[in-house]
Amino acid sequence: DPRAAYEAFTGSVPLDGVLRASLLSDGTTRFTEFGLGGWGELQGILDLWGAAAVFSRIREAAAADPSGRKWPRAKHRDDVSVVHFTTFRRDGWGHVDFDSLRLRLTA
Repeated sequence: DPRAAYEAFTGSVPLDGVLRASLLSDGTTRFTEFGLGGWGELQGILDLWGAAAVFSRIREAAAADPSGRKWPRAKHRDDVSVVHFTTFRRDGWGHVDFDSLRLRLTA
């Protein structure tokens, strides 16, 4: 429905000091709705383990409540999509280089 575009939140921020940014589908926001963690925890999981780790936690929670009694929702299974940008350096296996992270946060 094209009218959904009018519900979007928009804005801008200076890029200085931005360490990460994410675009989340409404299905991915169920991470917080299901009480799996807050926004900071969601970002941390994306940083360290990637989108698949977030998706599996959401899917497990939804499967544990198939009737939607604990977490009411319009559909049992929703799409989960993420675009995640980070400035953290990674090693050859895709893991966060914690030394570079510590330098960025304390600099």
